[in-house]
Amino acid sequence: MLVLSDIYGGVAKEIIFYVGIIEDDIALRSTLENYFALRDDFKIVFSGGRLADIFQTRLAHKLDYLILDEHLEDGSGSKMIGKLRKHHPDVKIVFISGDQNAQLMLSVLRAGAASFIYKPFSLQDLANSFEGIIENGSFLKPNAITRLLKIIDESEPKKTAGPQPKLSDKERVVADHIADGKTYKEIAELLSVSVHAINYHTKNIYTKLNITSRHQLSKKLNTL
Repeated sequence: MLVLSDIYGGVAKEIIFYVGIIEDDIALRSTLENYFALRDDFKIVFSGGRLADIFQTRLAHKLDYLILDEHLEDGSGSKMIGKLRKHHPDVKIVFISGDQNAQLMLSVLRAGAASFIYKPFSLQDLANSFEGIIENGSFLKPNAITRLLKIIDESEPKKTAGPQPKLSDKERVVADHIADGKTYKEIAELLSVSVHAINYHTKNIYTKLNITSRHQLSKKLNTL
């Protein structure tokens, strides 16, 4: 069991965190209530199956943590996070849901939830979540992090490669010789042109390909 305390003048003092529960599954809600009743560091402020229960209790202003389900009798938990945060800006929301849609987790975390736990979960999962939030401000299990990273990666616009630079036929020949390690003089003799002409073509090649060395040229030519 996680025991939380603070030190005042060298004396350990217990810290009490006030928690609310909004879960319409009566059996699960009862399990959560019993769990917190056995702990010395948490006190249940309210527990119910409807979103309205949050605003009807007079003790809601003391709320530190809220366990919030998605599918409720009077609405969607995820759609209420913004309103909840407005009334209770400091509350840490532990969102629970059996919905395996990773987009839901992403939207809930973006809205301000401190943790997301997939159902079914163990009481140890819940304890780990609270401990992580207390220590770091937020918490996700490794499997939830994996899902989150995947959905973020899939939702990010993919960068499309721009048009490939096009070398002229003469520039391509010169570029191939440069990549082979030939000197400007050797290339000029092979092509029966002046060294100045090879230097001119080389500058154009480097500019078009946005490179500065023979090594970069060799790598770039392999992609053209």
